[in-house]
Amino acid sequence: MAELLIGRRDQLREQLDADARRLRSVEARLRTIEKENPVNTFTETPLPQLRLVQLSARIEEMSEIEEEIGGMFGRVNALIDAAGVDRVGPGIATYTTDGDGMVAAAAEQIGAAPVPAGLDAAVVPPQQRALTTRYVGDDLSGIQQAWQALVAEVEARGLVPQGTCREVYERTPFDGPAGGWVVDLQQPVA
Repeated sequence: MAELLIGRRDQLREQLDADARRLRSVEARLRTIEKENPVNTFTETPLPQLRLVQLSARIEEMSEIEEEIGGMFGRVNALIDAAGVDRVGPGIATYTTDGDGMVAAAAEQIGAAPVPAGLDAAVVPPQQRALTTRYVGDDLSGIQQAWQALVAEVEARGLVPQGTCREVYERTPFDGPAGGWVVDLQQPVA
């Protein structure tokens, strides 16, 4: 009888060890998923009018956005610096639906200063209602996923996207030693 109980005990210990390994594996995967899909907080708020100087480009494919916007911001900021104009707020990317594509713009806020040569003046109208969320990351690799979560939340609330979307770059790695990105994603809705 003792041999049978010892054998059963050993089986149960092996099963417990195997279950503990599986549990650790599941917990590790959950931690990975939580990092990939951070819990988003959504806020409904009006958006102010923006007066901007910018460069823009028509985008046919979503995959083109990152390449276009990064290069345009470099050119916008070089022209602002060459003109000796001060910025009065964070940089902003705007996205406006245009038929089957969109117009993407890289913009800066310079207040009442004259528009530097090579840049276009733009006014983004105020919006009575928008749904917003904040993206925080060491890089921008998760920003598309944050946009998808925002659009899903718009749909879940029974709202309809309308108007020009905004990315307001509250902090970028170029701002100093703090590093990382803090970007407000703003989707006007009806």
